[in-house]
Amino acid sequence: MNAKSELKKAAGAIPAAQRNRRRSALRAAARGQFMAEVAAIPLPELRLGKARVWGPEPVFLSYSHKDQVLVRRLVLGLRRRGVALIWDQDLPPGIGFRRAIRDAIDAAPCLIVVWTPSSVGSLFVCDEVARASGKGVPVVPVHTRDLDFNEVPLGYRGLQAVPVESLDRIASAAATHGAVLGH
Repeated sequence: MNAKSELKKAAGAIPAAQRNRRRSALRAAARGQFMAEVAAIPLPELRLGKARVWGPEPVFLSYSHKDQVLVRRLVLGLRRRGVALIWDQDLPPGIGFRRAIRDAIDAAPCLIVVWTPSSVGSLFVCDEVARASGKGVPVVPVHTRDLDFNEVPLGYRGLQAVPVESLDRIASAAATHGAVLGH
């Protein structure tokens, strides 16, 4: 049974909001098998204002859109390891994404930031990490091999960083900071 038929079968037993998110994932799956695999993994709870979608409080993932292909692999790998996480691609269409991101960061047990040559120059990534730090949300830095650590924003260079390929270590670090594993 392929991912699309599995999702359709399960659609009758899930809430409408989740079903709509799955439907969007199915459309994305038509663009490639990789997205179908991502869509087949249970999504974390998402708080949008006062609405609660489902699941435990997810880890927030901050990254540069220029690194989206790399980050999709990271998301898939972490979800396969049971990490409940949210990234901007999980946000439903039609919502105020800045507020949703802010709310997701504030509720997260930790924030995983993917430091790359692109993300160190991204104002959004730096703002998201600053928001987490300001709210006392632990930051788990992840890096690519081509990163020059001198480019990482001041205040974050001293944190132990994990290579992006080390999915087990990243999942373990998230769990250390309160992420719920085992979805």
